[in-house]
Amino acid sequence: IPFSPSRAPDNATKKNSFQIFSLRPAIHTRRESPRQRSPRRLPRGAADPTRHLPVFVVVICRKVSVINFNQIFLNMVSVNVGLVHYVLDHIYGTLLHRTKLGTPFFSKGWGGTKLDLLERMVKQLFPEAPCQNWPPTAVQPKWKTVWETKNSCLREGVFRTTCDERLIDALPPESHNARVAFLTPKDVSPEKMACVVHLAGTGDHSFERRLRLGGPLLKDNIATMVLESPYYGQRRPSMQHGAKLQCVSDLLLLGKATIDEARSLLYWLQAEAGYGKMGICGLSMGMYFSH
Repeated sequence: IPFSPSRAPDNATKKNSFQIFSLRPAIHTRRESPRQRSPRRLPRGAADPTRHLPVFVVVICRKVSVINFNQIFLNMVSVNVGLVHYVLDHIYGTLLHRTKLGTPFFSKGWGGTKLDLLERMVKQLFPEAPCQNWPPTAVQPKWKTVWETKNSCLREGVFRTTCDERLIDALPPESHNARVAFLTPKDVSPEKMACVVHLAGTGDHSFERRLRLGGPLLKDNIATMVLESPYYGQRRPSMQHGAKLQCVSDLLLLGKATIDEARSLLYWLQAEAGYGKMGICGLSMGMYFSH
C-alpha cells in the first residue's frame, strides 16, 4: 500500500516511529488458539506454497495501522484502464499509419540539399574540443508580461534563433524567431533562486503542459523556462501537418536549433539574469536533446 508523506501524521517523522511488516500468511499445522498457534517449518528443499501469494506491506505508525482496500481497488482499476489505453493506442496507430489515413512522417524524403549541407557542416556543428563551442551565442529576449499575481509572474520572450546563418537559411521562415515562456516567483532575488529549462517532447506545440510541471516548483523558489522548438507551435511551417515533419533533414535541423537556443538561454540566465543554479530537462525528444 503506497505511503504518502503528505498524509502522514505529525509524529510519523520521529525516529523509529514506524516499521515495515509483511502480511504474508503463515501455514499452521492444526487448529489451535491464536496464542498457541505456531508456524510450521517446511522440510528442507520443499517449495514454499505461499511464494506466489501477494505480499502486502503496511506502514504502522505508533501501533496504528489502516489498510485502505478502497485504494487497492482503485489501483487495480487504474491498471486495467491503463491496459485499455495501451490496446486502443495500438489500434489507433495501426489504423492511422497502415491504412495511410493521415500524413506520414518524412513524406518528402531525406531533404535533398538540406541534408547535404548538414553532412558538410557536421564537424563544425559538433567540434571535438568542448571549449570550441562555449560560450554560446548571447541572446537578448524581448519580454512581455502575460499575467502577474501576488506570488508569481509569467512572461513570454522572443529572440532570433542562435543557429549558424547557413542553418538559418535552411530553416523555414516561421522558425527563425524563437519563443520562450518564463515563469518566476516574485519578491525573490535570482541569486536565491534556481531555474530549469524545459524542452519540448514530440507533438508538444504549446507552453501549457510544461508550465504545469513548473508551477509546483515555485514554492521552492525554482523558476521555469519553456522553449518552443522549431517546427512546433507558432514556429511550425504552414505546409506541415501537426508534428509530422516533412523531411529527415527537418528533424536534424530541429535538434540542432533547439540545442543551440537552449544553451544560449542557460548562458543568459547565468550572465544576464544572475541565476546561480540552472538545470535543463525534457520529456521524450526533449530529454534526448537535454543530454
